[in-house]
Amino acid sequence: MGQAMKGVTKAMGQMNGQMNLPSLQKILMEFEYQNDRMELITEVMGDAMDDALEGDEEEEETEELVNQVLDEIGININQEVPCLPFHLFFSAVSI
Repeated sequence: MGQAMKGVTKAMGQMNGQMNLPSLQKILMEFEYQNDRMELITEVMGDAMDDALEGDEEEEETEELVNQVLDEIGININQEVPCLPFHLFFSAVSI
């Protein structure tokens, strides 16, 4: 058991010698900064997307209002336009 602990202690000592703790701390601080920055950007982009997509409701309300006005004045926007025979169209248009 004593030999195993001696080996572990030696391995830990070598590992501590190979690790540059100030450099590791700097890397972890940079990671934390970039992670916080990414969270902030994600939140801002999410808010921007929500604001952009929020206009769809207003567009639907506007379309409903326009359709209501057109109905009140008797205009059916889906009504088919009568077809003009092909030869009459080109005779009416001077080329």
